[in-house]
Amino acid sequence: MPPAPAPVVAATPAAVPAPGVAAGEIAVQRGQTLSQIARDIGPGYNLDQTMLALLRANPDAFINNNINRLKQGAVLRVPQSAELAQLGESEAAALVRDQMAEWRQARRPIPQPAGIAEAPAPAATPAASTAAPRISEARLEIAPPAASAATRAGTQSGIDAEGEGDMLANEQLTLTKEELAARESEVQELRTQVAELESLKQQQAQLIAMKDSELAAAQQQLAQTQGGATQPLWLWAGLGLLVAGLVVGWLISRRRKAALPMPRPGYDSAAMAAAIPVMEEVRDDRADPLQTVEPVAEEEVPATLPEEDEPVVMPAPAPAPVAQAWTTAAIKPTWHTGEGGLNVAPLNAAPAGRERLELAIAYLDLGDIETARDLLNEVVAGGDDLARDEATQLLREIG
Repeated sequence: MPPAPAPVVAATPAAVPAPGVAAGEIAVQRGQTLSQIARDIGPGYNLDQTMLALLRANPDAFINNNINRLKQGAVLRVPQSAELAQLGESEAAALVRDQMAEWRQARRPIPQPAGIAEAPAPAATPAASTAAPRISEARLEIAPPAASAATRAGTQSGIDAEGEGDMLANEQLTLTKEELAARESEVQELRTQVAELESLKQQQAQLIAMKDSELAAAQQQLAQTQGGATQPLWLWAGLGLLVAGLVVGWLISRRRKAALPMPRPGYDSAAMAAAIPVMEEVRDDRADPLQTVEPVAEEEVPATLPEEDEPVVMPAPAPAPVAQAWTTAAIKPTWHTGEGGLNVAPLNAAPAGRERLELAIAYLDLGDIETARDLLNEVVAGGDDLARDEATQLLREIG
């Protein structure tokens, strides 16, 4: 049996240089991560939004559609502002966390089965002896998906012609950078959350301060309202007491003025009262002098006498004036003898108003208020100014 032919090892295609990069495109360099590219793109947007926008704009440049598996040599199209703004900050942060979890899950080591037991092979077969070492050297490798010759250079993820050591080092470096970028994204998200919490805390403090100020203002207004309601009560009470005091003082001063004795002439009231009947008779005699004189015209003889003797009716004599009944009727002057026609000179040469005023004062001293009031009214009606003022004051006093 002829020996099996040796397996043909496919030659690694030479790296095809990336085509010319047009404006608005970025070529992924060796060892470059997506976070480094995203920092230079999209000012005004955070790192998570920019990386996810690059992923959506260039899905063929990532392995398994994960931002941590960027293909080396791929050409990325820079997204527009509208594409960058499609995702909010919170949504972009959540998607980045999910992709980081998937990437870490894929990095866990796959448990290898136990060593394959070497089956006994006949010594005569040289093919079996040559195949045994190949079985022990076998290992599992993940090959990238097949691509066209034009894009095969961009589908390799860190593999180059320098050997397996460089590939592992580059992969480890890339993973470290991606992890750092993810950590930085998480830190940025935490900082954003802390800033939001600080802003919320500040707003709550402002609201509490506003409520405290409103409560203090309401309490102050209530105190002012209560004080204002109490102050007018005391004010009105004080004003009432003040007015009452003024009224009482005015009444007291008026009574004091009324209690002051009026100036009276220095004469004896008893003697004046005794002379009242004589003065009244003298006044009546002076007022009606013709009542005591017989008329002369009655003695003349008329020119023509009546034919028949008719009785001549004489006029009835005027009734003698009746003396007014005074309260001092029991007092009879010693000079009064019952004979009329005494020529007595007036006792006081003062005017008639002054005379009646003095009579009224005498009647007041005797207690005859009604007669005194009549005399005072006469003085007020026809007396002089001084007598009228005194009579008015006396009328006020006697009511």
